[in-house]
Amino acid sequence: MTTENRLPELTSNGMKLTILKAGADTNGRSLDMECEILPGCNMNNPMMQTHPGQIVTYEVLEGELEFFVIDRWIKARKGESIFVDKGTTHTFRNPANNVARVYNTYQPAMDIEDYFKGLSHFSGNLINNRRKRM
Repeated sequence: MTTENRLPELTSNGMKLTILKAGADTNGRSLDMECEILPGCNMNNPMMQTHPGQIVTYEVLEGELEFFVIDRWIKARKGESIFVDKGTTHTFRNPANNVARVYNTYQPAMDIEDYFKGLSHFSGNLINNRRKRM
């Protein structure tokens, strides 16, 4: 049975994430998410990432994104997919004025769900702390 788990919005990072299939749902084979990438996300100092033990795929469901893989930027539009092999440095950004949606899979799931939940918690605390100061 598949669970759907909307994580707190990472609006401070320019993303909204929804876990569609957790590692527990796939016996650890994968974690599947749908991500809304807000306009301008990662345009300044994009966060490079490497997953030594995971294959990552991105399927653009709506809009277009730019993906940095190894040493170059690649544009991907609705219906196109980007495959990132284990240990490959990569990131993405949304240079458009529209929200982009992407189906994102990590294989195997490993502990990536905990990472995103921690990131969501951290982002939520940043937002709450900014509101308290206002």
